[in-house]
Amino acid sequence: MPGVPRQIELDAHILGLDFHPSSNLVAASLVSGKVHCFRYNAEDANQEMLVLDHHRKSVRDVAFSVDGNALFSVSRDKSFAAVDTETGKLLFQKEKAHGIAINRVHAISHNWVATGDDLGRVKIWDSRMEKVVQKYTENEDFIADLLYYGPKKRLLVAGGDGYLSVFDVRKPDLVARSDNLEDELLSLAVVKNGTKVICGTQDGILDIFHWDDWGDIKDRMPGHPSSVDTLCQWDDDLVLTGSSDGLIR
Repeated sequence: MPGVPRQIELDAHILGLDFHPSSNLVAASLVSGKVHCFRYNAEDANQEMLVLDHHRKSVRDVAFSVDGNALFSVSRDKSFAAVDTETGKLLFQKEKAHGIAINRVHAISHNWVATGDDLGRVKIWDSRMEKVVQKYTENEDFIADLLYYGPKKRLLVAGGDGYLSVFDVRKPDLVARSDNLEDELLSLAVVKNGTKVICGTQDGILDIFHWDDWGDIKDRMPGHPSSVDTLCQWDDDLVLTGSSDGLIR
């Protein structure tokens, strides 16, 4: 199809995916323990730039730094690592970054990065010093998604316990927590100029919160036959959904 990059095929199941903030680069983390980085092109063939194997078990998520100079990854082997995007050189690797498998990684600022594990623990790291600056333990099940909304300096956390948690990463305490929605919250997006938050759920429902009114949802949108595993904000009014039925809507 003209104007569309060719499909990238890999030899193992993809667990995590992220696009570079300013270049035509996409990184994928695999259940095999490898990380691949490709330069995609609508006119020519895609070019594989990096193949990384510094994790010992499945790599569950990847995220480019805010400036795109580093690529972060987290693994079932409990490690958290960063490599140079251009060279693939390992910048650091924390072998026991969490006490259990790490499920998500999310870049907050040029130096701060959030990670979330299978027990609901969230850590904020200063990547320059390679140390933890905040820890949050309010969630009680796996962390499925992390989303930092810069204009209001809030980190949103969704997971398997059915709660949406809100943190100010500059402070150690919980800012707010939703009622229990009795469904796994798997994905997050902020829309409408920061006034609404959408949560994709295991049951295929989109739950909608009003910002600063975190107790209960204000609206819900059914329609997905399977879980909504990922959300991608297209613009302030449009969100793309990725469901476990294999379709993008």
